[in-house]
Amino acid sequence: MFYRYRLALRENCRDAFHWLWFSRKLAEYFVIAVLNRIERNELDHIRSIQLKKNYRQILARDYIDAIDQSLKRQQGQNAKLGRVFLTPQTFAGSRQYYQSKYADLMTIVRNLGNPTWFVTFTGNPKWPEITNALQGRQDYLNRPDIVCRVFMDKANEFIKDLVEKNVLGKVAGFCYSVEHQKRGMPHIHMLLILEEDQRITSPEEVDNFVCARIPPLPPMHDFSAGAHQQRRLWHYVTTMMLHDCNAACLSNSVTEKPICRKHFPKPYSDKTEISEVRYTNYVRIPPDESDLFLQARASNNSDEMSTNNHMLPSDDPERDWNEIRYQRIPCAERHSQGLGPIRAYEKCGQTFVKKDKQGRNVMLLDDSRVIPYNKYLLLKYGCHINIEYVFGQKACKYIFKYILKGFESAFVRVMQPRRDGSVGSDQIYDYDEISATFKAGIHIFLYLNILRYAI
Repeated sequence: MFYRYRLALRENCRDAFHWLWFSRKLAEYFVIAVLNRIERNELDHIRSIQLKKNYRQILARDYIDAIDQSLKRQQGQNAKLGRVFLTPQTFAGSRQYYQSKYADLMTIVRNLGNPTWFVTFTGNPKWPEITNALQGRQDYLNRPDIVCRVFMDKANEFIKDLVEKNVLGKVAGFCYSVEHQKRGMPHIHMLLILEEDQRITSPEEVDNFVCARIPPLPPMHDFSAGAHQQRRLWHYVTTMMLHDCNAACLSNSVTEKPICRKHFPKPYSDKTEISEVRYTNYVRIPPDESDLFLQARASNNSDEMSTNNHMLPSDDPERDWNEIRYQRIPCAERHSQGLGPIRAYEKCGQTFVKKDKQGRNVMLLDDSRVIPYNKYLLLKYGCHINIEYVFGQKACKYIFKYILKGFESAFVRVMQPRRDGSVGSDQIYDYDEISATFKAGIHIFLYLNILRYAI
């Protein structure tokens, strides 16, 4: 509460001076240090309780695990076991915490059935609610207080759309986790379990909710509401839902051809194929090779129009997002070239030319690079939203462990040998870590890290 009061802005003027946030990079380090101090106080309190003899209670299996972990770290064959400190499952982020949540999720699946949708919701640093609140030369990375609050407000509205408004079907249960990357915006991994009579089992039903194609652009002279909406959708897909492989996702093998660990480019398919043993293969149509240059040039000519598609806040009172309708518009005709019309959208895939900062063409992308998305959600929130169909029971445990995997960490500890040669097990010490800036902001402002719920 003390730090939340100190970090808040008190002046009505947006450009009023703040003792911390004008420090930019130094402010990020300060927020991380604050979170470490808060968690250290909580862990010290847990340690003080466990030092009292009247409170030293432990289950047999936990005691055995603690002994095994201690013996693995010992230096010498005859080391003695010292004191054992365990983090409780009520402490968010501990190993027992994640194990308890995993057991709860498996119980929900056993009672309600397998999940149907795996959704990833990633924040957009260009949201107007964030950019309009920045002061001076600040970057979104310098203001975790703004980013975390805007992100969680958007995420709560997003969860309400899925759970209460049933955008992807009537929900029987759901769970989600908030994750933070070492760079970039926070994101949510979410699993949806649909009602038994709403279960999706056919490829045709999947196509009603998920799309993995680059949408076509309407004719240049069409300025109707449907055309404007189609241009916005094209702009969001080409800027947020295309995967271009880089050094981070490619294998480091020198002798073999580099392979993308995200499995891109995806195979082309004229229909959606679902399987229990592999990823769902969505409809992705290959482009007509003879039309590649013409389509790429058409995409380049549309850059001016796409830049006018500004971000719209999802809470705009003048826009009813529930009334959005979609319209498939065929590709623009090219009679001026004397080559006849481009083939229909259903028969010919679209292409997009990625450019570098100097405006030079770098890479030609098509449907094989599209990340699956939902049109309504993408248009409403204007950020990266990946929708994946989950089929079969084999994927449940993997996905549950994925969303509960926690954060990347490494433990380095310098220990002084004890006089009696004993070796202790201290999970409280092991939890002490360096956090990401946005993770620190979300924890300081009391947003939950893991939430589970069953209807």
